[in-house]
Amino acid sequence: MNNHSSVLSDWANRLWRDRSYTVVSGIFLGLSIAMATLGFTVFYTFFFKPLPYPEANRIVVIRQILPVYGLTGYLSRSALLSPLRRATHAELQDSALVSSNPKVTISLVQGQRLAVHYQSVTPNFFPMLLRHPYLGRWPSAAAGHRDGPQEAMLSFGFWSKAFGKKASAVGSEISLHGKVYQVVGVLPQNFTLHGLAADVYVPLVLPQDKVEAHYFDKLTFAQLGADHTLESLRPVLSTLAEKQVLRIPARFRNQGKGYRLLASPLRNYVLHKAHMAQLPWLYLGGGLFVWLIAVLNIINYAVLRHQRRLRGFAIRQLLGASRGAVIQIFLSEQLPALLLSLFLAIPLTFLGIRWLSSTIFSGSAYADFPLRFTGWEGLFLLVLLLVSAVCVVAIPLWRLRPSALKTALTHDERTASLSKPLRRMFQALNTLQAALAIGLLSTALSLAIGNDVLSHRSLGFQPKNVEYSRVYLPTAANITPDWLQIESNLRRDPYVRSSAFALFLPWDSSSDGAAGASSSKRSGKVLFDIVSPGFFRLLDIPLQRGQAMPALNDQESPSIWVDTDFCRSFFSSEQCVGQPVIHPDQHVAGVVPSIAWKLMPNRGYLGVEYFPLNSTFDQLLGGFLSSGYILLRIPVQSASALRSASQYLHLALPSAVFSPLHSYTALIHKTQQSGLNFDLLFGIFAFLATGITLFGVYVVQATTQAARLPEYRIRSMLGAENRDFYRGLLRDLFWVILPGAFVGTAVALLLVHLAAQDFPDAMRFLPISLLLTFFLVLFSIGLSYFNVMRSLLRLLRSDPSNGR
Repeated sequence: MNNHSSVLSDWANRLWRDRSYTVVSGIFLGLSIAMATLGFTVFYTFFFKPLPYPEANRIVVIRQILPVYGLTGYLSRSALLSPLRRATHAELQDSALVSSNPKVTISLVQGQRLAVHYQSVTPNFFPMLLRHPYLGRWPSAAAGHRDGPQEAMLSFGFWSKAFGKKASAVGSEISLHGKVYQVVGVLPQNFTLHGLAADVYVPLVLPQDKVEAHYFDKLTFAQLGADHTLESLRPVLSTLAEKQVLRIPARFRNQGKGYRLLASPLRNYVLHKAHMAQLPWLYLGGGLFVWLIAVLNIINYAVLRHQRRLRGFAIRQLLGASRGAVIQIFLSEQLPALLLSLFLAIPLTFLGIRWLSSTIFSGSAYADFPLRFTGWEGLFLLVLLLVSAVCVVAIPLWRLRPSALKTALTHDERTASLSKPLRRMFQALNTLQAALAIGLLSTALSLAIGNDVLSHRSLGFQPKNVEYSRVYLPTAANITPDWLQIESNLRRDPYVRSSAFALFLPWDSSSDGAAGASSSKRSGKVLFDIVSPGFFRLLDIPLQRGQAMPALNDQESPSIWVDTDFCRSFFSSEQCVGQPVIHPDQHVAGVVPSIAWKLMPNRGYLGVEYFPLNSTFDQLLGGFLSSGYILLRIPVQSASALRSASQYLHLALPSAVFSPLHSYTALIHKTQQSGLNFDLLFGIFAFLATGITLFGVYVVQATTQAARLPEYRIRSMLGAENRDFYRGLLRDLFWVILPGAFVGTAVALLLVHLAAQDFPDAMRFLPISLLLTFFLVLFSIGLSYFNVMRSLLRLLRSDPSNGR
């Protein structure tokens, strides 16, 4: 009993003496494992966690690419479906179409007037993705033919809200744009495919008329045959694309230049829509970098600490302790740090996942990818801990070999110093850590600066004191009289200074209009909006050239207003007023400054065009104009002002449905905050890694210089002065910083290049980020070097054994 008490007491005393090592190592390792596990959680969730669809691995999205028009997304034409089915009857088990233009209408449901969003899909779409509906049955195949039954599916959310989860909803009828549909089923709750969200799904009837069949406004989903893969499908699609081009008349064939048919897995489509095709690699890489840096520093710390105690282990073995007992003592000293890191890593990982789920990944775009701590995340965490333990223990254990113990025992402590190979190893590790610190911190800084500049760049318009409401109109026929009636009524409100209508709202991620445009010089994709004449005046967007948008009248207008980016892209100059645009035939009547349409730049879009409400273009939009946004400038921000404006809106058009008024400034701030949350996360990654690195460099430098104290004592006795010691220190610092700067720059260039697709401005801020980071790392490492040296020289001066 006394023997066990003595062992425990001895172990506790050693643990207390080494408390700084245990606490620092445990905290650094726990934090780094938590960060790496967070990165793995994002990586695994988006790239490997099964999608909530039984046959997801066999579902592909087939897209048509026509680069000459800038049509490079996932959209295709319904006219493609028939030749596709004929050409791929062996490779594809089934194929379906989904309209990319969801529509909205007002419908009376269970006695309530609701704005109902509905989507057109071919009846075989849902059976291809899902096994069974939550309630009822799938629409019949006949529903996809002309004169077939009008059958509809309800989303789980709409069924819960409008029907109170009553089973009697199946069999009831719902009227959408004058057509009456019978509800035949309810979709499962886990159907959250991004970009296809709607309240009601109705049949997409084939064949469509000749004009609609050639619009690039459909998504083509297909199911691979049981014995076929994407590789076997691609040659068939390539042959079909060549045949499609040959069908174009020779004089127009140049317009089909670059036409291709590509098939992508369903997961790729969802990741593309969520803008997460590359980012998970960044999360995983950042987390593993933090962990690697922490492990390297803890190894340094352990080796140096063990080097000081090597003579003590040799004496223990000389006094009769077995090699196994010495190893047991060493392992028992490492165990508390590993346990502390485990107890820190698990709760920190849970907290990190919860924070990510409520901030960065809280939007509907990530509904198919809920972050969870599952068995795979737990296994990854334990593997990291095990690898860390092996790395931290293996190298110091190797130093316990008999030859090393014998050497430590024969050396005189008064003159012993670190061997040159060991010093070179520590210098190389310091160089590597400086490189990682420069690479990681400069990458994080360039991404953060780029994102912050985007978040706080000039909007180009004034959203202050502007409120907005989403309006759903009873019909999509002619919106001009409805808007004039609303605008006339709002003029009577003493709180509303001005009002305007917009089909799409800048900075609202739920609304975004894209179309193809052509001029005599170029074709490509653009953003578009349909606005009332007061839109530019309300948002303080000045007219640069041309004429202002005139008051609305009953005549259709062939005029459009464009921004400066549109002018430069399509006309090679800013003199584009009066120039024709094929859309159908329109002409540019005025030019306004380019505005920030969303948080990220309008990548792939060549500008923005604005159509008046009475434009001829609205004939091509079908049900688009069944909804839009009402913008109100209300200088006096108060509850009574908002209540008054809301009442005037409802009285102006009782048949419409208006959403509550919201602050436009708050909407933009919320969108900007999503970018700043990413800055915060990546900043935590980078600064944690940098802090661990700089602390590790300081520990290594302090320990190596302390180990060289006998050497410095002898050199001092032989006549060396302080400047000689500082000169040697500068030489050591040079060989750490200079190679570290080169390697760190290469690391930063690689990381920023990988992130360029999602952070296009990051490369622009990389030089200044590298410069700032270099001086920060140089100052931090240099300060640690000179502080250590100054304390050692002070100790030398006070040492009575110094003969000087």
